[in-house]
Amino acid sequence: HDRKVLARSMFLVSDMNDRVYSYEINVATLNDVEALESIAFRTFPDACPHVSEKDQLAFMRDNLTSKHFAHYIQSDTADVFVARCLGEIVAYVLVDYNNKQNDDILPMLRHNEHRYVDGGPVAYLSKFYVDRPWRSSGVAYGLWCFIKTHIQEKIASRHSHVTMWLSTNAANKRAQKAYKKMGFSKVGTRHFMVGDTDNLDYIYATVIDVE
Repeated sequence: HDRKVLARSMFLVSDMNDRVYSYEINVATLNDVEALESIAFRTFPDACPHVSEKDQLAFMRDNLTSKHFAHYIQSDTADVFVARCLGEIVAYVLVDYNNKQNDDILPMLRHNEHRYVDGGPVAYLSKFYVDRPWRSSGVAYGLWCFIKTHIQEKIASRHSHVTMWLSTNAANKRAQKAYKKMGFSKVGTRHFMVGDTDNLDYIYATVIDVE
């Protein structure tokens, strides 16, 4: 199966049985917060597997509960997207348009060889997680296409493009490979605390043009 073609047509290929299923992508609502907490607690440990379970749990309790997702869903400066298949959330994304970390990241973007910042908007791709059984299904590609279209429509009347950045654990090679396929380039590093563990993160960025 050409999983990208299928994903653009709203079909996924299950990693479990190689069968094709329809799926949908929506903006999350408050009805989704418990399911979002559940998938977040399942998927976050894979982002930093060398961190102790104690520190992972501390971070998740401080950042990934239903209460936190409810805050983002109700915020005017964030978007939460969910992909559903077989009645379940199989992937989710959080985009933060007003993150306080943006000011710390801007120098990396300005001094990079690419055209990341020219006074236009900056968005933080805070979370992009796919549940294990669906990681080769095409859903990540489908979500990324959806995000780009959403942002293009959101900024079309005011800007020609938006700079998007993210951070990922230096040891998470799978995620880095996926982000490179999505068009992101490495622009710097930072240190990020998970519980009491100091992690080295790679900073990636890309430009989403209004087409």
